[in-house]
Amino acid sequence: MWSSPALRGEAAIWTYVGNVFETNATVLSDGFLSKEFVTIDYLGSLPGDPYPEAAGGTGTRLFLNNVGGNGGGDGCCSGTTSYFVIEQPPGQPMRLVMPGQQMVDWGAFSLRPLPLPYDPSGEVELPSSTLGDLILSGQAESSHGPADDATSGSNVRSGGPGGSGTVLVGGGVLAPGHVIERVALSFRYIAGYCGSAPCPGGASTATVVLIDASGGVLATLYRSPPLCNYSFDNFTQYSPPLHINVTGLSVPNDELVRLAIQISNNQRNIQIPVDNKAGGFKVRLGWATTTTAAFPRLLRDVEARDAAAAAAPAARLGAPAARLSAPAARLAVPPRLDLLSGKASRGFSMARTLGSEQVDQVTVPGRRVLIGWTGPAPSDMPFLANLGSAQSISRDLALAPDRSLLQRFVPELTTARLTAVAPADAGMRAEVYATLPASCADAAGPTDACGISVFGDGVNATTIKLLPSVGLVAVNATLQGNTLVRAGPLPPQCTAATCGEGAEDGWRIHAILDHSILELIVNNATAFVVYVAPASDRAKEVALLGNDATLPTSAINVWQLDAVNNV
Repeated sequence: MWSSPALRGEAAIWTYVGNVFETNATVLSDGFLSKEFVTIDYLGSLPGDPYPEAAGGTGTRLFLNNVGGNGGGDGCCSGTTSYFVIEQPPGQPMRLVMPGQQMVDWGAFSLRPLPLPYDPSGEVELPSSTLGDLILSGQAESSHGPADDATSGSNVRSGGPGGSGTVLVGGGVLAPGHVIERVALSFRYIAGYCGSAPCPGGASTATVVLIDASGGVLATLYRSPPLCNYSFDNFTQYSPPLHINVTGLSVPNDELVRLAIQISNNQRNIQIPVDNKAGGFKVRLGWATTTTAAFPRLLRDVEARDAAAAAAPAARLGAPAARLSAPAARLAVPPRLDLLSGKASRGFSMARTLGSEQVDQVTVPGRRVLIGWTGPAPSDMPFLANLGSAQSISRDLALAPDRSLLQRFVPELTTARLTAVAPADAGMRAEVYATLPASCADAAGPTDACGISVFGDGVNATTIKLLPSVGLVAVNATLQGNTLVRAGPLPPQCTAATCGEGAEDGWRIHAILDHSILELIVNNATAFVVYVAPASDRAKEVALLGNDATLPTSAINVWQLDAVNNV
């Protein structure tokens, strides 16, 4: 960075200040915001600064980093907005005072599929019927293709000619003391850059392998011939299923083992439909009847079960959760960001702050109001695919005592309130404010987790749940058109400094519902923009979630909102 008292002319004296960014690392260990910085906002003198310059402190500065509006980062964040926290002592270069980059909004982050433990039946089915059941890497990306009797149209696209992609099916298996003996699966394809089938040479190929956590190949199950007989360009049908059924394996499962489809595009590419109407990829994995240990239920096996019970049901409503002891559940768990993928569809991006009563938003105290761009909706969402972009709801910015960013919906939004209503009568344009007690920290898993449901129609709903056992907030709209469960860090319990006067503990969820767009902030810290596709205008119910211990001390307020798009 360089600085000058004037942009040009005799008064312009440019002097070197120092590096703006010491790292491009983001909140995910495998994700970086490295493609393109489009618009950068520089803020200071925010309300709540624990080291204000006016009191002799160094002051806190924020850089808002908008990753390219035309793309995401490298393995992270889908074009959303992050921020650096820095300070600049007088006459010295800037320095980071919080590690790496933090996220303004977590709508682009989803829960990764989790490993399955050993099943007493000796066999498990890896989930593969939604895009949320898959982990894509390389050039592989979610896409859309023709619908038929087996698929609603969600596809995995392998990238472009000359590239490659990998599809991890499910979260793998972890069964200490057991040996994988057999694997069966099937998938279909269509070939791109092909013209009329069969493609004229250079077709893509696929290899199915078992790999370890680092990507090392443990066993090769299948090598395909050239995949060239069914064309995307002149589509008539997907290929018949390619059936893979391998027995006689001997792959130890003391460590994590994953199933991967590795695609070499060569001069073409392929799209693999996610056959949600026909059981997905029908992946079944079986262990040998004998084990490598006399007592296979090792501690790690138990831990794997607890982890799966604590987090996996967030992606699958109704799955049973194992109870943890109350003392264990009360332990503070750092956010399990390793359970997140940053490659979900973009929720919130291109954030900028509006001018306050002061032109100088760095050295002069004043209001800092953030606006951004929402969407578009996920490419595979019913009715809304790649549509629905809009300006976000404005947020007032401040700093927490640890210098992290606080966000509140602007108070002017209250002028849109029509009337307070019962939760069951919220409608599809509403404001919701839920107060959840400190005892929510005792929740063992998603089934008894505290939170709220929105857009309920008596059958389906979108849920917002606090998951203290893994330190996350999960927004699950999978029953309403969003195939990925979105998640971000569970903030610490409320204090007056973070949630406002009178807030002593527990959590607050402030949500704005606007038909297909859900914006919410938990404890004025973790924010989401999530797209939802309710099946009808009957999806008007809001409800508290929890258990017999938490529900009596939870509270919820709901207001129907007026339309403000023509004001």
